[in-house]
Amino acid sequence: RRAMTARHTGAFVAARRITVSLDHPDIVCNRAGTPIIGHLVGASFDRMNAVRARIQAIADMRREKLERRAAQRRRTPQQLSLF
Repeated sequence: RRAMTARHTGAFVAARRITVSLDHPDIVCNRAGTPIIGHLVGASFDRMNAVRARIQAIADMRREKLERRAAQRRRTPQQLSLF
């Protein structure tokens, strides 16, 4: 497995996000000591935005479904059977 660098680019996969400590030896800092964070360009940037849009759409659909169910429960009185 190769590290992502300017020569070896990588793809954004939302399912594989990780958190890296600023103390990690592969984190590079500028002269002021601030970590240098890269950015995606071209097709990788477009793919990341497509994944983000899909995640947001799924969340929106889930929220709408829950809202519809809640509205139905409020409109439909609970029926009780005595027998």
